[in-house]
Parts: sequence; C-alpha cells; structure tokens
Amino acid sequence: MRAYGHLQDMLRELDEAACPPRIMLHGYGGSPEMVPSLVSIGRSPSGVGGRLYFSFSAVSTRSPKMLARIQAVPDDRLLLESDQTTIGDIDAGLESTIAAIADAKGWTVEQATDMCWANFCRFYDGFLPGSGEGVA
Repeated sequence: MRAYGHLQDMLRELDEAACPPRIMLHGYGGSPEMVPSLVSIGRSPSGVGGRLYFSFSAVSTRSPKMLARIQAVPDDRLLLESDQTTIGDIDAGLESTIAAIADAKGWTVEQATDMCWANFCRFYDGFLPGSGEGVA
C-alpha cells in the first residue's frame, strides 16, 4: 500500500508537459480514500490527475475492499482488464469484472459495459488502428 503513497508523491512532482496523455493504474490496489487525491493532482482538469484511469480485473473484484475501491473511482475513469492466463478464460474474466463494477456502482451490466467501453475509447483515443495516430 505504501507504493501508492510514493506514486502520489511522484505524480505531484511530475512536470505536466512531460506527462503521458493518459496513465492507467493497472489493478489498482490503493485505498479508496486515496482516489480523490490522485485524480485532483495538477493545476487543471488536463493535469496529471485528470489523466489517471483505474483498471480492475476479476481476480480480486469480489472482495469488499476491491468493491470499495471501484466505488471510489470516478465513473469516467474506470477500466476493466481480463488478467487471464489463457485465451479461453478472457470472456468469462471480463464478464465477471463488468458484473462486479455494476454491483459496486449500482448499475446494470449494460450501463457498466457502456461506461467502460466509453472509457476505453477515451483512454486509447489516438492509439487505435484507424484513429490517425498510434499503432500500425
């Protein structure tokens, strides 16, 4: 848990101009209380904190601590991850994660899916094939 405190300190010292356009906190495991302070880092909405997204996977989404973390994340900053070791388990992993996000946020599975898809598109904007930038 102390690693997130160090991360917070590092992000506060980061020059916004040198900061990547978006930053994913993969498998976020920090405290729910830390989320608001992380997303408020920076001098503007496009500051460092405004670039943070928090991802979660089915591996640990059913613990009460993880559900509290999901609840603390702003709706437009949630991402999901499969975190599976075999390709055959990816769909089930994503479905389980979406169900946990829906449960934590009080949404339907469809609402959670729509929100996470919109967040995915924002996060990867400019880096998806056909978007004009990004990967080939």
